[in-house]
Amino acid sequence: MAETKRKTPKKRRNDHEPARLAHDAAFQLIFSQPKHAASELQSLLPEEVCRRIRWESMRLKSSSHTDARLTKRFSDVLYEVDFEAPIAESGVESPACNAKGKDEICEKALIYVLLEHKSEPDPWTLLQLLEYMARIWRGYLREQIEEGGKPIRRLPIILPVVVHHGSSGWTTVRRFIEYFGKVPEALLPYVVDFGILLDDVCTINPDSLLARPLTPEAKLTLLCLMLGRTPDRFFAELRQWSAVLIEALRADENPLVVSVIIMYMLVVADVPREETRMALQNALKRGKLDAYEMVMNADKILRAEAIQDGLRKGRRQGLIQGRREGKIEGKIEGKIEGKLEGELAGRRKVLLRLLEQRFGNVPMKFTERLQAATSSELEDMALRVLTSSSLEDVIIIRRKKSKSG
Repeated sequence: MAETKRKTPKKRRNDHEPARLAHDAAFQLIFSQPKHAASELQSLLPEEVCRRIRWESMRLKSSSHTDARLTKRFSDVLYEVDFEAPIAESGVESPACNAKGKDEICEKALIYVLLEHKSEPDPWTLLQLLEYMARIWRGYLREQIEEGGKPIRRLPIILPVVVHHGSSGWTTVRRFIEYFGKVPEALLPYVVDFGILLDDVCTINPDSLLARPLTPEAKLTLLCLMLGRTPDRFFAELRQWSAVLIEALRADENPLVVSVIIMYMLVVADVPREETRMALQNALKRGKLDAYEMVMNADKILRAEAIQDGLRKGRRQGLIQGRREGKIEGKIEGKIEGKLEGELAGRRKVLLRLLEQRFGNVPMKFTERLQAATSSELEDMALRVLTSSSLEDVIIIRRKKSKSG
């Protein structure tokens, strides 16, 4: 059957806002997981820097350690990691420093990595990053004072990394000093300057992205950001990525990246969920059957891991209930009820995980509302995760009407 190209819908004034939030959410949901962020950084940083970073120490910074205004931007992902830095005087010798037979003595230093995502080139990005870095340093000082440690004599280094996927490429400043125009040489020692580590995703082709040493989830997310606004191109390319998709589905967080793709295509390109699911199925037909079967049921795509646990528990409870009643009807009814309850439990578990990755700790009043949500309400909440800027907008708590008289 010949493929028909969809018409691009006309955009209203505020149509770009849900898309921007979807860009931010897709990036943050995947790259807030250290192993995915580490694979992206290892493909960008110089080899010497990568060799000195202790990747196993990489940890996502809690929102309690950073300025509240920073954490409201969900595209920003902040990590801290240990770094083996050579020192001239005596200290603790590190195996990382002597990995290539060099006679160096090192000490452990702390660096922060700030991952900033941009869907369009913003000329004031570096000013924004400078503000972020100042807040991070202030937060670091407060943290050290509260812990009552040794006197603070230096600040951690911050590496600003910008991941950009605008179709025109990054066309604006890359070093802070560019904001000042031509600076007299006599003033150069006193002028603020730093550069960004830029991943300009749309300036490379999908084959180059496929060849990068990234995790499957990171590759699929960047491909989605790269081509998601042109769904025909994205779906055509996806057919060549069956091996990556299979590998991602088999990973621990397999429902997450697929749910991100489905929601992203719905919000950004107005592609119905069923169409994206069909594209995933077609891509997986080129791979192994067991992975293909994983996407035959759309619900399993979105919550495969959680459903397995919930479904087993639900079926077990249903069988017990049916046996107690001693009737075939009771046994069948128990199986059905147990299956439905298990599926709902699975959906709640995955949705809670998405909320925690997007917004941090979820207060009890929201988890209680989540546990009481119906199937249709959970579906609506899952869609709002990518389009809402606050937890209150995702889980709407209705106030009880007070009784009068």
